Amino acid sequence: MNRHNKAQYLKKSRKYSLKWGKTYLQKYGYSATLLPDSAHLGMRILIRATPRLASLKRSCFWGFMTTRVLAENLASLQERIALVAERTGRSASEISLLAVTKTQPPERIREAYEAGLRLFGENYVQEARVKFSEPLLDLPDLQWHFIGHLQSNKAREVVGCCSLLQSVDSFSLATEISKRAVQRGIAQAVLLEVKLDTTAPKFGVLPHEVAPLVENFLQLPGVRLEGLMGMAPYGTSDMVVRSSFRTLADCFGRLPSEARKVLSMGMSSDFEIAIEEGSTMIRIGTSLFGARPLKG
Repeated sequence: MNRHNKAQYLKKSRKYSLKWGKTYLQKYGYSATLLPDSAHLGMRILIRATPRLASLKRSCFWGFMTTRVLAENLASLQERIALVAERTGRSASEISLLAVTKTQPPERIREAYEAGLRLFGENYVQEARVKFSEPLLDLPDLQWHFIGHLQSNKAREVVGCCSLLQSVDSFSLATEISKRAVQRGIAQAVLLEVKLDTTAPKFGVLPHEVAPLVENFLQLPGVRLEGLMGMAPYGTSDMVVRSSFRTLADCFGRLPSEARKVLSMGMSSDFEIAIEEGSTMIRIGTSLFGARPLKG
């Protein structure tokens, strides 16, 4: 092969290789253009990252970062729980951590699951419809709790889907849950929500109403009362928070033994006080996932 023919052969071979390379790069999200280039036997590739690839890189990076931050937040929470438990003569294993997933997408819930969490709480029925279904069905030991205000006409959507309904705030709601549970042939576990802030328009029964209501709850078929849930007044002093939790713990201590399994109190801002006052389950959102974005 003479020099001229060899040059032509190399030029054609390189052009073919560049065209193949262009197709390969475009497949993976790059913009690749063949340009004349006399210094490289006639052709070269101009490569640019497309917006799709840039977006993919950003999402992968931020996905990695949020997963890492979530794992670090969880480790910090577990350490704080252990320290408070030790200080009060309790075992950290006595305190369950429920991840509050309000506004969190299924991907974040999956990340929390992979970090080791198994208990998740939803506030809104409309969000729960999505999260209880297809996206997370492959996580068999994930347990859902409902922790937001539940209207009687929405009870049918959560009965049987949640291992625990924490926010049962009236006997009429308990009756509706009983009806739906009996229809499905199950016993639905519930907590009675107690209103600890009498000045705020919150839901729940007052502390002095707990004892007579509990007697009625225990008579309902298909309903298994397992304890109490409550929230301390928001934005008050530690002294007021502690007093509120102490009131709830006192109500809990007076329950029949079969209904004295779960005392759900304590959130991101006050869970350490709650543990000191006897909480067996804390509900954590912000300290685990970070602050939720402001609406509007």
